[in-house]
Amino acid sequence: MKNPSNSLAAITQPTPQTLALSCAWTARRIGEIGMPGAQFEALSVPEKSEMIVDGAGIEALDTAGAWVLNKLLHQLRSKGAGVQLQGLRRKRRRLAAHCERNPDTHAGLMRRLHPDSGMGCHKII
Repeated sequence: MKNPSNSLAAITQPTPQTLALSCAWTARRIGEIGMPGAQFEALSVPEKSEMIVDGAGIEALDTAGAWVLNKLLHQLRSKGAGVQLQGLRRKRRRLAAHCERNPDTHAGLMRRLHPDSGMGCHKII
């Protein structure tokens, strides 16, 4: 496996209806995105819009990152947006789907997670 980026997970909004996710979405690299008051809570979401979330730039994903990704998708839907997740590799999409079906497993982990703890999760894919 290629070494994931040392950069913190990032979200950019190249257009009002598009979010681009990048870098390593792992327990060690989530940084402030996974914390309360995270940057995605402040994203501009046009009312009743169709949002495209592009995961092609995600270099690594573990269960902590998948939990944060699902939290992002839920936040967008709660603002009234339709959401299409695209560009995510098949294995990463399956991990995200697993975390979405089993949110309590990962919520406890994220509540305890500190970005500098070095705490790992399941296999990084």
